[in-house]
Amino acid sequence: MKVLMISPNFNKVCGRSRMVYNLISGLKEKNIHCELITNGGDNIAKLKSLNVKVHFEDVNPEKKNISGFLKARSKLIGLTQSGEFEIVHVHHRFHDLLLSSVTFQNYRSVHTVHSYLSGKRSFGFNADLIVPVSFFIRDHLIKDHRVNTKKLTTIHNFINPGDYNFDMKLEKLPGHFVILTIGRFHPEKDLFTQLKAMKYLNNPNVKLLICGEGEEGKLYSDFIKENKLNVELISKTDNISSLISMSDICMMSSVNEPFGLFVLESGLYRKPFIGANSGGIKELIDNQITGFLFPARDPEKLAMLIRETINNFDAALKCGENLYRKVIENFTPERGIEEYINCYNKLLNDQTIRK
Repeated sequence: MKVLMISPNFNKVCGRSRMVYNLISGLKEKNIHCELITNGGDNIAKLKSLNVKVHFEDVNPEKKNISGFLKARSKLIGLTQSGEFEIVHVHHRFHDLLLSSVTFQNYRSVHTVHSYLSGKRSFGFNADLIVPVSFFIRDHLIKDHRVNTKKLTTIHNFINPGDYNFDMKLEKLPGHFVILTIGRFHPEKDLFTQLKAMKYLNNPNVKLLICGEGEEGKLYSDFIKENKLNVELISKTDNISSLISMSDICMMSSVNEPFGLFVLESGLYRKPFIGANSGGIKELIDNQITGFLFPARDPEKLAMLIRETINNFDAALKCGENLYRKVIENFTPERGIEEYINCYNKLLNDQTIRK
């Protein structure tokens, strides 16, 4: 079997890109040939270490470049017209739209939905199979975008412990309590709630690290300077493992988080996790059992929860252990890769789908 993936902005701090890497890596272990169309990113070298052929085209959905769209369409046609690829698997609905622009398709198509699509028009769900990464996203697609339930198969994100270095650690200042967040600097991540919580907390011995990049970076930086917060923005990193290892708590404030890979990574490192009580986070975090939940967009409640977690850190560490067990028992690459391969085979054997 040969699979052509299409995914934009292949960056180290992007959860979607890390999941696409996990998927390609797992498929290759099953002797399934994979290639990728992308516009680039700072994590391409890791992908090439798997000997995956990468085709560079302007498939960045944020630019909405018509010329780039047409070039990518020509590339797609050129790669698939021979019938070499049996599956084309996209990871953004802009690329689902790209697929639907091609009249003759001699392949089956899969679209994994990694994001909550708030207030957006219902286009880009034309692939033969739509894969939401959580039940939260599944219900959202049915209710808000009227996607046919027969086309939906939920496959949760998964994580491969072999991709992480558990021995590498960064030194931190003695006496400092470190909280870590990894994610795009984007409004949907609601990182201002974390910044405001740090202002309410007002504890010089608690440091917040926010690792990511994106459109709101300058706004965060200005807020941090204006309020003299003990917060550090990290735009790029070569090793996520070291950041997680050195942290005491991992945190996520997204209002509509699909199914955060960062939560799985936190569990893998047995870290206590604090998350907003919304979206796919609730599918991973059982309050006071595998982590701690706070009302979304409530920085005062978040500040109180951070303080309580620090003051009762032994109990928090037990939650970290519980999250670890939940992750390694339920979100393994073996499970996720098997589910994707089963979906591929089902599509290839379904005679009711046009080809």
